[in-house]
Amino acid sequence: MPSRVIDTFRGRSLRALTLAVAVGALVAGCSSAGTAGTTSAGADGGSAPVKVGLVYSRSGPLAAYGKQYEQGFKAGLAYATHGTDTAGGHRIEVTEQDDTGDPAKAVAAAKSLLGAGCKILAGTTDSGVALQMAPLAAQNKVLYVSGPAATDAVTGVNAYTFRSGRQSYQDILAAGTLLGDAEGKKV
Repeated sequence: MPSRVIDTFRGRSLRALTLAVAVGALVAGCSSAGTAGTTSAGADGGSAPVKVGLVYSRSGPLAAYGKQYEQGFKAGLAYATHGTDTAGGHRIEVTEQDDTGDPAKAVAAAKSLLGAGCKILAGTTDSGVALQMAPLAAQNKVLYVSGPAATDAVTGVNAYTFRSGRQSYQDILAAGTLLGDAEGKKV
């Protein structure tokens, strides 16, 4: 691979891929344990699907980053399910919603997804949105996998929210390493 492609993969796309693999693993674990979805037979004789709501910035100021997040999510899901979009005998159905980087729109989209039967929410690229999604997940007792939103406040916010990306504090520590001897310097 050309080094430019590798460097791009190591940077932004790797974070999105990591999230997607985490979501895929969580979906697989939840569905095989019987905690997400039901065991009722579907029309094809299989188990009921696990519905996942993917809320991210398809438009708005973070749309470019949202596109990478969505591509990484899909790649990770394909990897975790060996391309079948099935885990534990349950088909995984992903419904996407655009948050436009607006917390109110994200909450409305998430409520719509919950009303449609989603048991897992994933996203977002915006910290302000993630801070609104986490309490919604706790109120509805559904899993929320916070994406690349970096705010430290998402960490440990409730038992229903899982952080899959880095946080601001980690960014600051990484930036500090670029200073060399940090004595007397601030980041």
